[in-house]
Formats: sequence, structure tokens, C-alpha cells
Amino acid sequence: MNKKHVLAAAGALLVLAIAVLVSGIFEQDKIVGEKEFTFEQSKAIAEGHVLGLYPYSLLNGGEISLVSSEEYECDSDSCYSFKYQFQVDSQVNPGQRELAQAEVFVESGLAVNTVFSEELIIKKEVEGQKYYCQPSDRNAEFCAMVYDPVCANNQETYGNICTACIDPEVEYYTFGECETIEDPIYFCNPEDREAQACVMIYDPVCADSGETYSNSCLACIDSGVQSYKLGECS
Repeated sequence: MNKKHVLAAAGALLVLAIAVLVSGIFEQDKIVGEKEFTFEQSKAIAEGHVLGLYPYSLLNGGEISLVSSEEYECDSDSCYSFKYQFQVDSQVNPGQRELAQAEVFVESGLAVNTVFSEELIIKKEVEGQKYYCQPSDRNAEFCAMVYDPVCANNQETYGNICTACIDPEVEYYTFGECETIEDPIYFCNPEDREAQACVMIYDPVCADSGETYSNSCLACIDSGVQSYKLGECS
């Protein structure tokens, strides 16, 4: 066998080796992709989902414990259901605690449905009632992907209790989205007063003096202005 034949054979073997290696990588990715979320990962998502929903918080839910779990068939790669039980404040006998249950269905890492026992099917508290973030809320490692909005004390709407309370600026919240304040009033602060120059842009504000200024900077360097609203004076 001459030198050319040897090089050709070596090249063919190299191509074959690369093909086998690439095939193995794709097959490995396929296997991983078929089971993207494990049982333990799905369980953690289900627990976070229960803790992040308003019925659990409203009724001062206690420590949750797993009663049962099972894998079921669905269109996703990994589908599990988890049933939890925990103590809650009684809605029938005030001052007493009762056992409640919640079953969470998790498909490919997403909580798609939650079934509560009757004790948790309740109306939300009186509008405007304040609920303060608890230490357990602060320490959440992740929040369930569910939209159950709350309005925090910073007047910002959060997707749920969990996402609100992991924000250190939030002390308390009310249920529901924050109301939009029409025509809010802005007050000049010391930094505004001390501005050495103002950008020459036209973003009009209406000062409490009834005069229109080209922007808030020009309004607040006027010692006679204490507050303003956005837009020209009518």
C-alpha cells in the first residue's frame, strides 16, 4: 500500500470517528430533552406554586406536606400531579384551624392547574386590606409563574405575592392591580432646586402657580413653584 492509500484510509477513519461522535452528542441531547424536568424539579415548582397563591396567604397557611404524587400522560415531556395538605384558618369556625388540600398539575416545568379543597374557595378580603410580607415570603428561592396580581406599598403592580415580597422595597400589599392615578401631582425636591442648568427640551408642566413651564427643571428652579402636573395648563 503506497503513501497515498495510507493517507486516504486514515482520512476515512477520521471522518467516521467524527460522525460517530456527533451522532452520540445528538442522541445524548435527545435523551436529555425528552426528560427536561425531573420529578424533584417539578415537585419544587408545585410547592412554590401553592405558596405563591392568594388562598394560602389569606388563610395563614401552615407548613405544607406532600400527600401523594403521580406521573400522568400529556402532550409534554414531563407531567406530574402533586397533592399537598396544610393547616389554614377556618372560614366556618373563626379562631380555629382546619386541614386543607391543594393539588397542583405541573407540565414541563409549568404549573398549569391547581385544584383547592372547598375551604380555600373563598372571596378575597375587603378591598384595600393590607397584608404584610412574612419572613417565609422574603426567603423564597423562586416564584410560581402565575398571575394573581397584588398592589404593593410602592404603588407598583406585581404578578403575585411572591414576586412582590422578594422585593426589599415592598412592606405590604393589597390584592388586585394598582389603580392608575389620573393627573398625579409631582413635588419639587431639593435636587431640582439646586439645578445649575436645564436641558432645553419642551416637555411642558403646569405649576401650582397656574403657569406653564417648558419642563419640570425650569419649573422647580423657580422658588415660587412647589408642585406641578404634567402637560400644559388649561
